[in-house]
Amino acid sequence: MTPADKADTPRADGEPELVGLLHSIDVPAPERLHERVQAMVDERSRTAGLAGGHETLRGALYSMRLRLGALAAAGAALGAALALALGGPGGAGLSLGEAAALTLRPATMAAPTESHALQGQLNASVDGISFPYWKDRFGWRSSGSREDRAAGRRVRTVFYTDGHGRRIGYAIVSGTPAPNVSSGSVSWRGATAYYIGKVGETTVVTWQRGRHLCIVSGHGVDAQTLVTLASWDDAGD
Repeated sequence: MTPADKADTPRADGEPELVGLLHSIDVPAPERLHERVQAMVDERSRTAGLAGGHETLRGALYSMRLRLGALAAAGAALGAALALALGGPGGAGLSLGEAAALTLRPATMAAPTESHALQGQLNASVDGISFPYWKDRFGWRSSGSREDRAAGRRVRTVFYTDGHGRRIGYAIVSGTPAPNVSSGSVSWRGATAYYIGKVGETTVVTWQRGRHLCIVSGHGVDAQTLVTLASWDDAGD
């Protein structure tokens, strides 16, 4: 981590593992899966080079079938692990610290601009769900963005900065159903529930838009401000 990254990564006194979570968003495939794929390739090459003999060929094909079965089982196990991590049927969802970590990493891409086609929106979206444009109404301008993969799902985050230098991150997680997030209190705005939690000095608000998980968090930004921003986005006025 560079000194600049450290400055952009607030430490959460209430959850020390948050800093570690910032560097463990991506979930690589198990090494055994790669090994089985390579074994299949090697076995196929050996089969192609067989001089003859039905029994030998039949044995090679049987061996290939066994490896295909092992690969399918490994894929199913990986899928089950991803579903558990993302709160699918029977899954536990994300912890509050994991949700916050998605919005606290440094920006790696340019800030999206205001959309001329969609009023009150930016030229950035996930699965057709656009990020809000807050500058004119609230004074929060888009200042950067990034993309990650969390347990197999695409996550895009747009960062906003106000005139006081405060920074918040707004993440949208692709795919449905949305993962559940453990949190504290609930604030209702219309028919939408906004779940509010704290990780050290970082306030985290989570809710759903179009069955997609949305997360807004900011170090030193109060819950009322975050809920006002998030709910205005949903209301569109």
